[in-house]
Amino acid sequence: MQLKNFLPLLLLCGAGLIAAPIVELNPSSGVISGQPGDTVGWGFKVKADSTYWVSFSSSFILAESNPSFGLYSDTIGVLGGPTNFVLAPNAPDWTLGASNFGSYAIDPTAAPGTSNTGTLLVLYQLFDDDPNTCLGCFVGTAEQQLAFTVSVPSSSQVPEPATTGLVLLGAAGIFFREVKHWARQRRQAPCPHPREEASY
Repeated sequence: MQLKNFLPLLLLCGAGLIAAPIVELNPSSGVISGQPGDTVGWGFKVKADSTYWVSFSSSFILAESNPSFGLYSDTIGVLGGPTNFVLAPNAPDWTLGASNFGSYAIDPTAAPGTSNTGTLLVLYQLFDDDPNTCLGCFVGTAEQQLAFTVSVPSSSQVPEPATTGLVLLGAAGIFFREVKHWARQRRQAPCPHPREEASY
């Protein structure tokens, strides 16, 4: 094999030797929804690398089907990592809840039944020692792509009849309980003595 053909293969194999953290959105499907004007978002779970210290630098929308649907804001890049902006090798899973990966502000004019589907790109840096204390330990950068969908539910999605019936039944029960309590108080109230009535 000629060297010019072997070199790209060697570089490709070398790149595969650098392990990377596994980032998973929460929900894992990447599908979230909200009403026009709402700000919604994703949580995440990150499995640490077995060798390298990892620091997340940013996340952003790489591609999307409906750019006017809303605006994405990065959070994981601001956090960097769980301790001093980094995630140590073989550390426990780094897990945070809603909007700690990133948030999405749905446009107030978004119509019911519309959505935006695309790919989020998260960037991170790799170090062979704690970057907070070492010099020259930078190894390189890496990235991961994550699919997402943000939607506004259709206006035709109303509560199921069974659910509506239970709500009405519960409200009626509360009303009649209050009426019964009020009637009991009226019966127990002492009647005024004739001598206590005002004379005219």
